Amino acid sequence: MTKQKKDLVKFGRKLLLCLILFLTTDTLPSALFMGKMVPFSNYNLLNFKLYELAYSKEKHKNVLSFGSSLTLVNIHSRTITDQLDKSFYNCAIHGMKIKESFAMIKTVCPIYKPKIVLVSSGYIDFRKENNSSSIPSVMKMKSYMRFPYLFYGSLPLLNKKNSLNTYEVFQTQIMENHGTASEVKTDAFGGINISISSVNKVIDKEELAELENTGTLNYADSEGYDYLEQIAKYLNRKNIQFVFVQSPTIKSEYSSIKKGINDHISKCRNIVESNGGFFINGYEMSDSMIDNVDFYDTGHMNSCGAQKYTEFIVKKIREQGLANAL
Repeated sequence: MTKQKKDLVKFGRKLLLCLILFLTTDTLPSALFMGKMVPFSNYNLLNFKLYELAYSKEKHKNVLSFGSSLTLVNIHSRTITDQLDKSFYNCAIHGMKIKESFAMIKTVCPIYKPKIVLVSSGYIDFRKENNSSSIPSVMKMKSYMRFPYLFYGSLPLLNKKNSLNTYEVFQTQIMENHGTASEVKTDAFGGINISISSVNKVIDKEELAELENTGTLNYADSEGYDYLEQIAKYLNRKNIQFVFVQSPTIKSEYSSIKKGINDHISKCRNIVESNGGFFINGYEMSDSMIDNVDFYDTGHMNSCGAQKYTEFIVKKIREQGLANAL
């Protein structure tokens, strides 16, 4: 056998060894845990959204929405796909603050390269208290979304406290998270539309009294406004159109804390517009909303309210000419 053939055989053996190694550390764990979500956090919906995005065959979305339940529930998916663009996904998670929404934006946008990022928000998203969910690092989420199969093999290394073996990680944390992706109920575009006939729109009287006396919103935190500015600047640098919408509340809440809400709207508008974004004030259409029909609490909408609200947003986006880029 010539030296050239010997070298070729050696190369083939090394290639085969690498292939076997890859199959055992990557494909095999993926097959064993197919349909299971990586336990990134203590919040099942966040794990599910990352799981669905990572395994999506379509790696481009023209329109992405981010935020808290004021995006997750109040944005009506079918209205977006029927009236604006079919390529849409709602990345919002219950309880997300502005800081955490920024982490999701930095994770998802470089991969899906949207033309429009839509955030529906309210003063509650700028609250000071800590969220109950633990949001993983952007690098960790990006790694999983880009290489979900490989990530399974490296999962113990990335979760030092659970580094004994991959199987135990899934058995303990997935069980605590109540199972698999099939147990998370969203529509085909990541949104959740709710219809609740029995509404309970109770506003905390002590909180309202304090707000009325001070004229300010104690929920609001300057850090939240700083992160809103970072979002606006980030999307502007990436040439992604940022659409920030102030989500309306029921009329009794707005009338009780009108000054505080208007101050919040003014701050958000200034931040968004001074950094190239498009601000929409949802209170402009609140007269067309029926509190005990379109809302199921003070700020979250039933499906019928979400449809009205989203139609209003789409109309504003079209009037601004932003739909031309889609």
